Amino acid sequence: MDDLRLRAGDYRRRVYGSDGSIRINHSQLENQVIRSDTLPLLSAQELQEVGYILCHMSRNPGLNAIIENDHREYWSFVNKVAQDSTIDFWIRTHHPLRVVINSDLVMQLKPKYQDQGNRQWQNTLMDSFYGYMLFPAVWSGFSYLEGICRRICHDFIDEEGEIKKAFRVNGRQYRSARGNRYVTGRRKGYTKISSLCDLLVLTRRKVSPHTRHVLASFFRDYSASDIYSWRNACLHGIEDESSVFIVIYSLISILLLDPM
Repeated sequence: MDDLRLRAGDYRRRVYGSDGSIRINHSQLENQVIRSDTLPLLSAQELQEVGYILCHMSRNPGLNAIIENDHREYWSFVNKVAQDSTIDFWIRTHHPLRVVINSDLVMQLKPKYQDQGNRQWQNTLMDSFYGYMLFPAVWSGFSYLEGICRRICHDFIDEEGEIKKAFRVNGRQYRSARGNRYVTGRRKGYTKISSLCDLLVLTRRKVSPHTRHVLASFFRDYSASDIYSWRNACLHGIEDESSVFIVIYSLISILLLDPM
């Protein structure tokens, strides 16, 4: 794991400038940090650390980042692990990477045209289509993130976000509708959670100690409030989707590997 951290650190120094610029020509082979054939050899806890390392190496002040093959192979492997799991039916029947997988398949289509001009136009269309597919992938990622957080916090929140048991986060009180009947004034609380920031804070309390340790590093790079602010910003096309994409799907992967 130390060797992986060193390679990831070297990647970040070579690729991203302090002003947010990307400084080198893109080369998948040159930029490879972890080989995909090593992923099956890692424990769930080590895979969680890989998720943070791959996210950290793409941290760029300009909020524009390169989605490397390392990211895709890691997310795909974690998705396979989650689908093979018999722990949670909800996780196995919801696929946050479907949009990404579908766009990858489109990119692999062979041009039907033989002349160079039409082949170039088709490749340009495929490139544009792939770029636009990132937007719905980001939106579905936020929805899936909320869903898995609610699964982890099922003692306190149901799948619709309704409060089942009282808790307090970020200075806000949450209570069930029934619990609110027995309190008055300022002791009353919200009966439904709509803040992703509050949900992430609660999730950090409910995960295993090792997951909590990995998330401590993760949220030093990207706070819960930052992630929450990106949600509406992305829906309106304000934030650059590539950095947000890396953060959201790396966080989803870390949570999927938590022993719920």
